[in-house]
Amino acid sequence: MSHRARTVSALAGFRGAVSLALALSVPYTLDSGAPFPDRDTIVFVTAGVVVATLVVQGLVLPAVARWAQLPQDTDSEQELALARTAASRAALDALPATAADLGTDAEITERLKTEYETHLSTVHAAGAASDPESEPLLRRRRQETSLRLALLEHKRSAVIALRDRHRIDDAVLLRVQEQLDAEEVRLAQMSQDQ
Repeated sequence: MSHRARTVSALAGFRGAVSLALALSVPYTLDSGAPFPDRDTIVFVTAGVVVATLVVQGLVLPAVARWAQLPQDTDSEQELALARTAASRAALDALPATAADLGTDAEITERLKTEYETHLSTVHAAGAASDPESEPLLRRRRQETSLRLALLEHKRSAVIALRDRHRIDDAVLLRVQEQLDAEEVRLAQMSQDQ
């Protein structure tokens, strides 16, 4: 860990919890029954130091974090790619047996297999974004996602028009809108990941 990272860690640490607890644990009276001398001053000064420290830290920490120029954490992106790859690979491996157990038509099984293989290729291409061969695949995937998102607005308009013409009621409109919203969230997440 660099000295800059250590500086950020030290500045971001908790301050004052133990000090304040210790100050508050000072008894109100001595064994003789007399009030503890300057107990209120001890608590006041400790609380003041804790608040001042937190305020100063809160104001200074963003500047120190920028100064530190910490590298971006790529572990979560790598783990996300690993999880997506493992999930798609497991689905592809289980596809033939599961399709046979369910009696799924070969055409549906093949289409799903192609979809999972495309997803795997996209995940691999996103992981190797600097590779020139992966750029066309990523570009096509971005275009497809953008097109699907744009078409969702047309779907919404068509369903709302049906409701406005009293061909469907509000309950049906809400059910369809929930499905469209879920699809939009999924597509928006895909566009962020690409």
